[in-house]
Amino acid sequence: ISQQIINFKTIMSAELSNMSSIYELAQFLFVNNNSLLSSFSDLCTVLQLFLTLPVTSASAERTFSKLKLIKSHLRSTMTQS
Repeated sequence: ISQQIINFKTIMSAELSNMSSIYELAQFLFVNNNSLLSSFSDLCTVLQLFLTLPVTSASAERTFSKLKLIKSHLRSTMTQS
């Protein structure tokens, strides 16, 4: 993969200087230049994985927070029987 990144950077240096985000790079590769997909297959796979990763884990933390509230409410309202 490192060799593919180096090759891509040297071949596409003019196009890369105009891009400011990963989204623009993905759009350039997947939409505009489908012919590059076969040449840089590992780079495209890594890019796809990077774009599908969640940015934060806030939803998981929120779920555990709500679960803690529900459990504490249930425990406090339980009676001896």
